[in-house]
Amino acid sequence: MGTSSRTPHELRVFFVLILLTSPLAALPSPTNSTPNGLCAPGDNPADCHALCELFWATGSKIPGFANGSALCGWTGVFCDSTPRVTALDLANNGLSGTVPDSLGSLAALQSLDLDSNSLSGTVPDSLGSLAALQSLYLATNALSGTVPDSLGSLAALQFLFLNSNSLSRTVPDSLGSLAALQSLNLANNGLSGTVPDSLGSLAALQSLQLGFNSLSGTVPDSLGSLTALQILRLQDNQLTSWSSNSVCSLIATGSLTACVLDNNPFTCPLPSCASVCAATCK
Repeated sequence: MGTSSRTPHELRVFFVLILLTSPLAALPSPTNSTPNGLCAPGDNPADCHALCELFWATGSKIPGFANGSALCGWTGVFCDSTPRVTALDLANNGLSGTVPDSLGSLAALQSLDLDSNSLSGTVPDSLGSLAALQSLYLATNALSGTVPDSLGSLAALQFLFLNSNSLSRTVPDSLGSLAALQSLNLANNGLSGTVPDSLGSLAALQSLQLGFNSLSGTVPDSLGSLTALQILRLQDNQLTSWSSNSVCSLIATGSLTACVLDNNPFTCPLPSCASVCAATCK
């Protein structure tokens, strides 16, 4: 019997059955906390949920994501043998939208790279829960808000790149607790306040880049304790005081090979190595 001969009640039942059995009906909405059908049965539920939340938060446009296959085969996803997600690399993928809080539940994650996209919103506090994280790359996006204090809890973190965003307020003192940190890049944001003395506790730090912000005050004496430091870039800020020779001692020993402090309104006098760092004073 064709649909033209069905009663109104039969037609309603017929179209409801079509909707319930269509592929679109099987896809959960972004508010669904259990994204059944988007991951494989053997996937870790927390990892599945976190990656599906990222998929939805970026407009459901990540190719090779949330397609019902094992998530360890999704674009940019890398796993260990358990299998838990250990790395997520979606740099330069044209992503827009936000970074979801749920990424903080990727408990085995060692590397998160979302560089060079068009992500907006804030850096989630939840990322401070990623105890295994060694690399965090969120540079060259449109992120705003603050640098979360919670990032100071990432004891394994070696590389922190949040440069070229629109982050504001201060550089958190908590970053001085990152004992394993080798490179810190917060350049080209809207950061204000001072350069924290606590950064002088980063014994493994090789590169410190805070240029092109609105940082004020002094160049901390504590930076002279960074005996592994090779790159120091504090240019184009509002620093007014630099009197200690502690940084000069790093240049003298040959460890600090790139020192850039130009375009700051320093008050004279400056330390003996100021010209090496292109710093001038009035």
